[in-house]
Amino acid sequence: MKDLVLSLPDGGYEVRFLERGADNNGRRLATEWSVDAYSGPPVHWHPVMRESWEVLDGSLAVTIDGIEHRVSAGESAVAEPGVRHSFRKDGPGVVRWRQTNEPALDHELLFLLDYERARRRGADGAPGPVESIRILALMDGYVVGPPIWVQRILIGIGNLLNRGLRNRRADS
Repeated sequence: MKDLVLSLPDGGYEVRFLERGADNNGRRLATEWSVDAYSGPPVHWHPVMRESWEVLDGSLAVTIDGIEHRVSAGESAVAEPGVRHSFRKDGPGVVRWRQTNEPALDHELLFLLDYERARRRGADGAPGPVESIRILALMDGYVVGPPIWVQRILIGIGNLLNRGLRNRRADS
């Protein structure tokens, strides 16, 4: 997956892998995103992952611990481990940002799965129920709302559904 670029033919969704966890013993994953439409993930949190965004063009609405921040070109935002957060495209036009996940954990596979969702449903299309379970299993965290014990059961199911995707990474 080195030098991997995930791009839709219409040009409205692109993810470029800048640094992979396999290149640095899993310490970090760095990607560059460029999207015309993107509603982002639901509010969630990661027990051990630090997630940051540096906006290159356009703007993101980043919600950290319940407070929404407009992050414009040249600005950045960080969600530390355990902090509830979400982000989405904010305003017209294309938004481009660099996203860093430390440690990388399963976010490489999460972004591959998100690309498959975007290919099927469009860059701003919501995942279906099975896709949601598969995404939950790879997000290395929990969505705010459903009880964690329910999410842990769904994560187990998602891990079974994601076996083929995990094998693809092993073959890369």
